[in-house]
Amino acid sequence: MLWLKARPISDGFRVGSDYEWPAGRPVCMAQRHPEAEARLLKKWICMRCSATHRGRKPRSCRKCGYTGLRIKAAERRKT
Repeated sequence: MLWLKARPISDGFRVGSDYEWPAGRPVCMAQRHPEAEARLLKKWICMRCSATHRGRKPRSCRKCGYTGLRIKAAERRKT
């Protein structure tokens, strides 16, 4: 099986079908949906026990009672 590389249609980067195979068919790229991003990233993390809390910032952790909470990191880090 041959692996074909997709080439960009335009110089600018847009999310969607801006790449195409050599045969001319568009390549479907992953899209970012605001509802899904909010569900995955809008969480609070306890800095003592690493418990996750959804919604607005709670006063203290539901597991250990610690008040030091941080928002979940939205940027991916290099490993």
